[in-house]
Amino acid sequence: MALHPLLSLVFLSSVYFVAYVNCLRNIKLTSLDRLQDIDVNSKKIQELVKDIPRRFNEFAGREIVKVINAQGQVVSGYKYILTVQTRSRNSQSLPTKRCTLTILDQPWLKSRILHEANCLLIKRLQHMPVPGGWMKVRVNRAARRAAAYGMSIINSKCNCFFMKLVSNIKSVQKKANAGLMYKMQVTIMDTICRNTAANYGKNFLNCPRNPRGRPKDCEMTVLKQPWKTPMFKLISTTCH
Repeated sequence: MALHPLLSLVFLSSVYFVAYVNCLRNIKLTSLDRLQDIDVNSKKIQELVKDIPRRFNEFAGREIVKVINAQGQVVSGYKYILTVQTRSRNSQSLPTKRCTLTILDQPWLKSRILHEANCLLIKRLQHMPVPGGWMKVRVNRAARRAAAYGMSIINSKCNCFFMKLVSNIKSVQKKANAGLMYKMQVTIMDTICRNTAANYGKNFLNCPRNPRGRPKDCEMTVLKQPWKTPMFKLISTTCH
């Protein structure tokens, strides 16, 4: 006797959920709210390694040679952060890139999303710190977005008449830490706009510099977690 379509959907969802729970048990999570190290040779990590080049266009024509580090965390699904070495497919050469990947896996929805992929040429790795340490990077769009978000939080907590904006990002460092942590040396300036929520998100084109304001040098640390809303979180800020 055929099952009602709704009952079939419930049954299949239950099957995927049980498989997901068993997966979590297999990787021996001790905490559901923080990243945990995972054996790089585990069945799940090896399955991910084979699936990544097939599923994601960013790795089309490449193959993963080695998994250096693997971490996992239960979020709205299961988040993996992998550090891998890659090379061109079938090249038989030494690895040419090292990549840090953030993947959200939701097997009961048959969903696997690559949230972020940061790759560097192997020849540049001699200038990098040990894994987990701060790494100096160029000022890019992600850093500017992190600085803008951090500035909006600072404004929201400041009992200031004029809104402030980041006028210059002098340097950026980042590291993997439950996402990507950005530590930025910035200069902030007063604008001529009132410090109200209606002005948050505006730039110097909409809110010019205040000629009476004095620049301040600050250090701002912002955490980026693409799977969360909002994806940025201001960790700390100090000015002098």
